[in-house]
Amino acid sequence: MRHESKAYTYIKHACEDVGAFYYKIPDTLGQRFTPPKPFDLLVTFRGVSIYMEVKYYKDLAAFSTKNLSDNQNESLSLILDNRDHDKVYIRPMACLFVYRPREIKRLYFFCYGWLKKNPQKKTDMKLITKYVDVEKDTFNLHDMFANMIGF
Repeated sequence: MRHESKAYTYIKHACEDVGAFYYKIPDTLGQRFTPPKPFDLLVTFRGVSIYMEVKYYKDLAAFSTKNLSDNQNESLSLILDNRDHDKVYIRPMACLFVYRPREIKRLYFFCYGWLKKNPQKKTDMKLITKYVDVEKDTFNLHDMFANMIGF
């Protein structure tokens, strides 16, 4: 199982626990006449829609919108630019999954607009205390909302 797939599984189970809608957009890599996928996941919970791109790292490192593909940045930017800014019911996000067997299993949830303005250096990432430790915690969707960075 790819490590990004493990992150999808953690998020899927968290959604199932609270009855949230979860949809993983299928990969279209290498298929002819299909557009590249805009992001990885769509989660809807209590009227809030979250459009999420998930990235995997083996260790804490710098993280910014430069780590996303041009297509993913364009899609998440369109969602960010075309939402009603007075409401918070549409959230484009970037999720970083740091996974090292028997050592680190963390999910960082960044609001896309915040991450765009505040690229994180490796030293910044080490100082972030808002993350979900998926090995120790019973991760649920409430944890994701409580630990969103830049909300």
